[in-house]
Amino acid sequence: MRFSIIVLLAIAHTLPAQIPENYTNSHGERHIAGPFELDLLKTDTTFKKWFEANSQKFKLKGESTKWKKNLKTTQVDIYLGSWCGDSKNQVPQFVKMWTDLGLKEEQLHFTALYDGIEKYKQGPNHEEKGLHIHRVPTFIFKKEGKEYARIVESPRNDLEKDLAQIALGYASEPNYQAATYLLNLFDSTSMEDIWKDVNNHFAEVWRLTGKDSELNTQSII
Repeated sequence: MRFSIIVLLAIAHTLPAQIPENYTNSHGERHIAGPFELDLLKTDTTFKKWFEANSQKFKLKGESTKWKKNLKTTQVDIYLGSWCGDSKNQVPQFVKMWTDLGLKEEQLHFTALYDGIEKYKQGPNHEEKGLHIHRVPTFIFKKEGKEYARIVESPRNDLEKDLAQIALGYASEPNYQAATYLLNLFDSTSMEDIWKDVNNHFAEVWRLTGKDSELNTQSII
């Protein structure tokens, strides 16, 4: 039995880390797609500079953070684009906040999505499928494998306040509610039934639309 445990540990130790696909986009820039380890952003010269610079933008407010204990069993799946300005800004700050709170980096899982027309906001193995990822970054908060909150592109208030609300069970509605409404509708309802009630759907999308660019995303199609 002891020998078997040692062998299993040795095998686990030699398993390769998650290695994303490297590709060059239409602008001749190197990017990544697929699941990857956080160390890649910290050490790879292509990403390290913006990761470090944007990490330093975040500082805890100095207020009570007792709510953080509610996040100790939470997993956060983070979908981002290494080509995306919002991802470059928000993801490093989120990681800095998470670790400054004393939470574990191992709770964070990262997946990079392609840019470009053909595979826009897709992973190499369609890791985003069924998750309604229409903006990046998207932070999906999960317990026991079930989503219970998300932040889409940027916080509704600020990162610390949004995280506190999530921890306390009072999450703000994420950005781009109209886009999410349409994706849920397309998943659950046939086009024939959508057309039967199209005026009501139009009114609801109009109500939820926050700004002109709300529906300007290829993944809605």
